[in-house]
Amino acid sequence: MKDEGYWQHRGYDITSVQKVLREHGEEELEKRLREIERIREALNSRSFLIYASLHTDIYRKIEGLKILLKRPDKLEEAVVEFKALNEQVKHLEAKDRLSAQIKKLESAQRTKGGRVEEIFLIYKDGRLIAHYTPTHIDKADPDIIAGMITALQEFIKHCLKTGEPLRSIGYGSMTLFIVSGENVYLAAMVSGRVADIEERMRRALTLIERRYKQYLTYWDGDLTPFAGAESILRRI
Repeated sequence: MKDEGYWQHRGYDITSVQKVLREHGEEELEKRLREIERIREALNSRSFLIYASLHTDIYRKIEGLKILLKRPDKLEEAVVEFKALNEQVKHLEAKDRLSAQIKKLESAQRTKGGRVEEIFLIYKDGRLIAHYTPTHIDKADPDIIAGMITALQEFIKHCLKTGEPLRSIGYGSMTLFIVSGENVYLAAMVSGRVADIEERMRRALTLIERRYKQYLTYWDGDLTPFAGAESILRRI
């Protein structure tokens, strides 16, 4: 049995260590310590350090978790808290990546003024069903649009996973509006101000869900039934 100084040096509560040894044995203790070190390493990663410096609640959660990790007998509780915190950080990362794509799209704008730039129809699990660019504007760089779609899908997935509400996201003159339906989401990238955009999106979403209800409830990924969806997106 290692002495008290050893465990203190490694940042563990000696009473907790002895409890695990007494109730579960040395093999279980070593297993718990490996998991604790894995969590500690994650808490010191770049993502956690950045968001801890930007968000007071994350900083407090990390500090509280570090205290909990001193006690191997409380590992189960620590794992639950870490998983929740990890999802919160991933959600913030997804949101920041989406904001970065909005910034890129704004930089690529050729003209200014209120208009709809891009429209995305996305299934409830994050899969893309349709994407429409109004024909009256120049097409944006395909790489930018591909990045936007990926970031948008990731953001929606994390919102669903964490229970975060889907809200509009803006950068400069660009705003990404998102409206939710029963089985799909409609997202529209708008530059400037466009009158009643969210109401128009909701009307389009209602029509889509009514027209394609038989395919949307349990969608198998086949895009063929949605060939006419673009005609609805054009009306937004």
